[in-house]
Amino acid sequence: MNSIFPSSLSQPVHSPQTKAAQLAFQLLDNATMNAQFSRRFEQLLRSEKYYDCVFHIGGAQLKCHKLILSTASPVFEAMFYGPIREQQKEIDILDIGAETFQMLLNFIYAGVMPVSLSLEEAIELYYCAEKYLITDLTNTCLLAIARKLRYTNILPALELCVCMDLRDLLEVCMSFFNRCCLNNPQFMTSHKSHYVHVSKECVKAIIAANNCAKTRKQVLWFVYEWCQQECHELGLQQEDCAVIINDLQLPAYSDEECEVLKLKTPQRHTCNSIERSYFKACRPFTVDQDTHEWTVFVKCNRFIALHGLIIYSRLSPLTHYAFKLPSEYSENLHIEILASANERSDEVSDQEGNAAISAETLLWQHNVIKQLTRYNCDMNIEWDEGLLLTPDIEYKIKLMWRTDAYGSEYPCSLQSDFVDGISFRDEPMHSGSLVKGLRFTNLM
Repeated sequence: MNSIFPSSLSQPVHSPQTKAAQLAFQLLDNATMNAQFSRRFEQLLRSEKYYDCVFHIGGAQLKCHKLILSTASPVFEAMFYGPIREQQKEIDILDIGAETFQMLLNFIYAGVMPVSLSLEEAIELYYCAEKYLITDLTNTCLLAIARKLRYTNILPALELCVCMDLRDLLEVCMSFFNRCCLNNPQFMTSHKSHYVHVSKECVKAIIAANNCAKTRKQVLWFVYEWCQQECHELGLQQEDCAVIINDLQLPAYSDEECEVLKLKTPQRHTCNSIERSYFKACRPFTVDQDTHEWTVFVKCNRFIALHGLIIYSRLSPLTHYAFKLPSEYSENLHIEILASANERSDEVSDQEGNAAISAETLLWQHNVIKQLTRYNCDMNIEWDEGLLLTPDIEYKIKLMWRTDAYGSEYPCSLQSDFVDGISFRDEPMHSGSLVKGLRFTNLM
């Protein structure tokens, strides 16, 4: 019997919007179900119900379930269900801490990882993930470690990688060391004043990873500094430094390269220069007793070594001389670069575990003394040792004049705020800016 309704109306209508809504609800249901399973597994771990194996780690007892561990790790699967499976119910773990193993269990049972980990804790958890072949946790730890690397903690990280034979992590840390530390004079200066001991095996790994001509001299300079510090720490004489160097079995270097081992400064790299785009002129900045400082804020999207500033020079004086106006003057400036403790809290906490304070921290300072400068031109202020600027941290640059500069005028202008991944922020109290650009070396 035929229906009295048209055939098109006798079938259910599935519009694209309806299908999309159904798929969205299905995905939401799946996500909810996965979250519910994670909570159930986590409750199972915490309640210690139905456990069938116990791990003894540093006096702690962690009760687990063989089946759940085996589904997450092929190592656990072989341990509990393989041909040479562990017959005993209780297992001793000697090479991993209890807290780290607990984090491993939390990841297996609930898929969670602590939000804040120190660099050492992240490396130990990475070792744990590598040992039990849990790929997702290995990749998560690698990403966490890469985000925490700084030039102040890279040497301890390299040392741990070498001692624990963590090859993939060693590659990540060595890449950071080569790009952001080895070519950065500020790292060398910091290393000399705040020496961090590393083993001979770690130094050999650094040498082996830097055979290219681009970094050979810097590696030799680093090796020399390491030998000098080792002699000092061990109470040896300076002439014993050559013995330590020979023990490293360095590859063949040219006579010119070996001169680095006689404490020559590392070669200076060609700097990049960027200048902000000019929009329009503003009222000049006059140096006097009340206004003898100029402030600008800088933030980068990558690691750079800051080697200098480009600023406007003074306007020609209006005084009429009997013969002619001077075309040059001697510039004297004091420059300070600061970062707030809140900006640096992640770096400080990684190293010292201290809470951030609200005061600013002086990172670096430089004096410009009697630099001969032409009026009404750009002034290039340069220094040899680059200051490492970390990405996504805003640095405060202060220019300060002495009393002999009172009465001098500097031109200002409205300029762009963003150039080549580097942002500038001028003080609202200033009209425009007298800082035109930067000189720097890219480290990444």
